[in-house]
Amino acid sequence: MKMKSSEPGKKTQDMYPDERLYDLGILEEMDDKEYIVEIISIFLNDTPGELKEISTAATARKMEIVSKTAHKLKNSAGALQAKSLVYLLTEIETSAKAGCSNEEFIQLIEMTQQEYNNLEQALQLYLRNTGA
Repeated sequence: MKMKSSEPGKKTQDMYPDERLYDLGILEEMDDKEYIVEIISIFLNDTPGELKEISTAATARKMEIVSKTAHKLKNSAGALQAKSLVYLLTEIETSAKAGCSNEEFIQLIEMTQQEYNNLEQALQLYLRNTGA
């Protein structure tokens, strides 16, 4: 397990064990820790509700809502370079636009929720390690 590095110039992905879940490199280039903490906090506060909205809309077969919410959330996840989550949300968005609502689609939503849960834990660790 990697721990915080005292080496200057090391980026987040070099310091935290779950770098594969996200990459704050682009945000870190702004050299504003407060801004990064704010972006992460907003993401962690808003995403559970948006995932719930996707799930509820999918159950009700309101695919336009699923598609729009997945697109919005995909953009938020993209800011954190959470590539796996972005990929899953892209799949949900594309499937919803195509009108899919089968068992595979529901499993995709469940996988997305699990990926978010993993990301949430990693981001909470990042916030704790930065003293936020």
